Amino acid sequence: MCPNSNGAAAAAEEKKEEKKPLKFLFISYEGLIGDLAWQVKKEGSEVKYYIRDKSEKEVCDGVVD
Repeated sequence: MCPNSNGAAAAAEEKKEEKKPLKFLFISYEGLIGDLAWQVKKEGSEVKYYIRDKSEKEVCDGVVD
């Protein structure tokens, strides 16, 4: 194979691998889900979370939007 055709095939495969970000909703009774939500967000996914306990609702604010 010609080097140019191989490079074009690699570029085409790279475009296929580009995916839309996944969407995650984390629901927790306490503020323990923040670390996992933050890791998932760092990987490029969209993250929302809900914490039921009113005293812990602000635990992840600023780290996970």
